[in-house]
Parts: sequence; structure tokens; C-alpha cells
Amino acid sequence: MTEKEVAELLRKYRSGECSPEELAFMERWYADLEQNAPDLEYPHSAEAHERVWQEALARHALVRRPNKHTAHIWAAAVTIAMLMATGIVYFNTIRSGHSRQSTEELYSYNKAHDRQPGSNKAILTLANGEEILLNDSSNGTIAQQSGTIITKNGKGQLTYITNYAADTAVRADNNYNTVTTPNGGRYQINLPDGSLVILNAASSLRYPVRFGSHNRTVELSGEAYFEISQDVTRPFLVVSSTQTVKVLGTHFNISCYPEETVKTTLAEGSILLTGPRLPSKTLKPGQQAIQTAQGLQVVTIDADEASSWKDGLFVFRKTPVQTVLRQLCRWYDVETADIALPEITFDGEIPSDQPLSELLNVIAENSHVKFKIAGRKIIRQ
Repeated sequence: MTEKEVAELLRKYRSGECSPEELAFMERWYADLEQNAPDLEYPHSAEAHERVWQEALARHALVRRPNKHTAHIWAAAVTIAMLMATGIVYFNTIRSGHSRQSTEELYSYNKAHDRQPGSNKAILTLANGEEILLNDSSNGTIAQQSGTIITKNGKGQLTYITNYAADTAVRADNNYNTVTTPNGGRYQINLPDGSLVILNAASSLRYPVRFGSHNRTVELSGEAYFEISQDVTRPFLVVSSTQTVKVLGTHFNISCYPEETVKTTLAEGSILLTGPRLPSKTLKPGQQAIQTAQGLQVVTIDADEASSWKDGLFVFRKTPVQTVLRQLCRWYDVETADIALPEITFDGEIPSDQPLSELLNVIAENSHVKFKIAGRKIIRQ
């Protein structure tokens, strides 16, 4: 039985569509699992059922609790769900003690050589070229430019407070600041107009200290989530290497890393996407524009998943392992050795506050591709 067939069986059980033969099969499977994998833990009581179910959820099993169950069928469903969540496929892994043992040994090794997740850190470059390490600077006022006070608050956010009564003989919109996040860093910026930008790892945002009277233009490299303050007289423009996004007031996410496909996802409001090699396209909430070699592709997705990184969650939906690794490298400040990877995809939701070893273990158990931590490198086993 394949993992897909297991998922279909669980779906039928949850919806009450299982035939008597399928229910009997689940009981036989559960009994067989107990006999052939005695080192696995099985639930035999209500308390044990709940504990195993919670453990399955913690390991990111995307299954729901059945409404009705008998003791044995409930135990079978929970056990199978946990096996799927941890990547233990019965016919492939449980009967291969060596494979499972090597995964556990590799997990122990990676734990001993772990990399911790990223944190709130960035560099602010002022108009005069001065650089300020934001993670090391104290809270409060850190600079003043063109009648604008730049502060860092207790939440680790950069905030611009404009004094419009100040002398503005110097063209403030020619004074640009840049916030740059390294690998393993993220940062929040409250722009001079009150808009919020959350900058992902290995990204940069360049913007004027004070926006002009005609528009509000920023330049992005990498990835950022935007919550734009509404101003019908001054459209907000996000310029990247291949496109320009024009908005009046809305929430959206842009991912434009140099080595990856450019993706623009709209959560609220409306945006107009243009580019030198792109047709103009207006996006609606829940739509994502993907730049491909063939042009611009627009798909409907869960917009919250596209920006889940800002809430501390990696969400992968049929994501190529190469892309998964690139995200991990940016967040954990590591590199991949020159490795060939199979053409496989990965599905899962993993908190990004976990050590790197935990994520690599989930990937290994679910995709059967194993990685080893070697200093600042990830090596395929």
C-alpha cells in the first residue's frame, strides 16, 4: 500500500465511508504493526490515544480527529496517522530496521552539531553611508536625518517619525536608507508613511527617509511582507529586478530572490503588477503571480501560506527539495555542498524556531533523503 492509498483510507474513515472490509483491514494492520514493530509505541487507553494524537499533531500530521471511533479502530487510525506524520511508511521503513536505525543515528549526530534558527537582526545603512547594527544597538533614537527621527523600539522594530515642521531645504526624498538582513536574520520596518514591512532573511529594502508628494517608492531584493497605509494621492511602488508592484493600500508578499522564481501574492486589497517583459496584471486577494520562462502565471492559493514565514512557520506544498534547502540555508545561515538531489517534492508545515536538526530529520523521514550537518554546510548522506 502506498502512502497515497493510506491517506485515502484515512479520509474515508474520517468521513464514515469505510467498508466493513476496510475497517477490518485497519484492525489487522494495527495488530500487524504491534507484532512487526515492537519498538514503536501504541495507544491502548484513552489517555494514550490523546497523547499519541497530540504527538502526531506536533510532528505536523495534517489529519483531523475522527468524530466516532471504537477503541481498536481509533488506535489504528491514530497510529497510522502518526506513522504518516513521522514519515514511517509501513512497507518501506518498518520492515527495514537498518534504514530506521541509520536515520536515528544521523539525527543524533546532527543534534550534536546543530545550528540554531535565525533571529531579529539587520544592518541599517544611512544616507551618508554610516552602518548601524540593529541587533546590537540600544532601544530609542539611533539617528536623525532630514527632519526625521529614526528609532528602535522594544519589539525590535525600526520606526521613522517625521517632523514636518523641521527645515526641509535638503531634498529628503533623495536621502535613502537601506535595511539589509543577513542569512539567519529578519527585521520589521515602520516606514515614514506608517506602512509596515517585514523583511525575510538575505534580503534588502531601500527607501527614502521621507516620501515625496507624488508616490512612495521602495526597492526590494529577496523577500518581504508589506502592510501598506492607504493614501490615494500617493501610490506605493515596490520595485525589484524584474517587476514593479503598484498599490494604494493593501497586504501582500513578494519573493524575488535572485536564484528563485519571482512570486507575488496578494492577501488583501488590489495590486497592479508590471514589468519590462511582463503584461500588466491586476491581482485579487488569494492570487499569486509567478514569473516563468513562458510569461506570467496567475494561480489561486492560500495567501497566508505564502507569508507564513513571518509567523514562524515553514509551509511546503509539493516544494522541490532544492527549494526547501535554499530556505533552510537562508534561515540557519548554512550552505549546501555541491550535491545532486533527486527530483522529489516535499509537503509539510514545520515551525522555524526549531534547531536545524529537527527540520532535517522531518525531511529525511518524509522524503527518504538524508542530510548531515558539517559546520556551516549541509551534506547529503
